[in-house]
Amino acid sequence: MKKILWVLALLLVVAPAFAGSVTPKVGLKAGLAMTNLTGDDADEMWGDEAPESKMGLAVGAFVGIPVGTLTIQPELLYVQKGAKIEETIASHEVKVTGKADYLEIPVLCKFSFGETSAKPFFYVGPVLGILMSAEYKEEISGPVYNDSETTDIKDDSASMEFGLCLGAGVDVNKLSVELRYEMGMTSISDPEDWPDDLDKPDVKNTAIMLMVGYAFN
Repeated sequence: MKKILWVLALLLVVAPAFAGSVTPKVGLKAGLAMTNLTGDDADEMWGDEAPESKMGLAVGAFVGIPVGTLTIQPELLYVQKGAKIEETIASHEVKVTGKADYLEIPVLCKFSFGETSAKPFFYVGPVLGILMSAEYKEEISGPVYNDSETTDIKDDSASMEFGLCLGAGVDVNKLSVELRYEMGMTSISDPEDWPDDLDKPDVKNTAIMLMVGYAFN
């Protein structure tokens, strides 16, 4: 796994060498990720309640390589994903939170418009997510009973996920503002002891990200 991460990080560094005579745009980006779970089995993951969205961070780097009228933009992002459930049972507040940290590698095809300093754009491309950590936290608070317990669920989660990214925004000189949607295409659930003759639970990540970027050139 460490070798894979080094190779992926190296891609962002050496990608400009493959751009030929054009000048790649290299920069950083950061923002917020509102994430949730979807899929046929998402509602049953922690009970009968449908999961609610959870807020997290998304930070990383990008390289924009002009190719004709479009830009190929590989990225390396750290994204906090998950979901939560909050309900009241017998005068006690129960909160269940699933957290998962991913190293994501989107490879985006970016289309820009206009010749002014403010250029609208949209993009689309696949996303590979590599799971770094995953946990399940249950908190109970009330007049009679209070408790908190955290369980590591990385072994019950898929080590990688694949998704599709769609987004749009505007470049203003070296700054950019964008809104993207990531749709999970593969299940994130992969229990070690799940019987081979049964389908794995269908639970997928989704994310809406609002991000701000800065290009160094």
